[in-house]
Amino acid sequence: MRVVLAAARAHVASIKLTRDRSLTAGLVFAGGQSTRMGADKAVLHVDGQPLIARVLTALGGLSTVVIVGGNEDDFRELDVRWLADAHPGEGPLGALITGMKHVAAEQVVAAACDLPHLRASVVDELIGQLRSSGAQVATPLIAGTHQWHVAVWSNDALPALEDAFSRGERSLRSVANELDVVSVVFASQREFDDVDTPDDLARAFPSD
Repeated sequence: MRVVLAAARAHVASIKLTRDRSLTAGLVFAGGQSTRMGADKAVLHVDGQPLIARVLTALGGLSTVVIVGGNEDDFRELDVRWLADAHPGEGPLGALITGMKHVAAEQVVAAACDLPHLRASVVDELIGQLRSSGAQVATPLIAGTHQWHVAVWSNDALPALEDAFSRGERSLRSVANELDVVSVVFASQREFDDVDTPDDLARAFPSD
């Protein structure tokens, strides 16, 4: 496992690589049960738009963006491609495999649907570090903890992911132990905070 600092680049060419999204697809996972929220958090409206729309904005400009899982009818107003999860109820690893098998891209950005403060610059940083390092996955690292709600995966990791899934593995964190990982250190946790409960939602969008 390698550890790098976000925005620590050796030359201008690497900055250009980071900004090139044409070979990267986006997967947004929307198949969770939202049990603690009490409602489907992907389509909760905040400031006039569903929560998932904020993640889609951060992934804008990728070669293609696909919502994986959930109810297709819930996302028709977003005009985004939807894909049924081939492994419903099996967690994000199954959704990741489903998405990677259906998009043609060298890398995929895989993100949860409930990251209200995810920014395009964070996505660009992860893409750039994956490409420059040649690793199989780039994941954020905050205060020594990996943030698996969003990561960039190389397409050549798919066979290893499928093998782990067939052995009963369901955790992205665990399967990454079998891969070449570059950990990208970010200073702020805010961009990676997810929204699981009404209290989380209130903290993410405090009232004036």
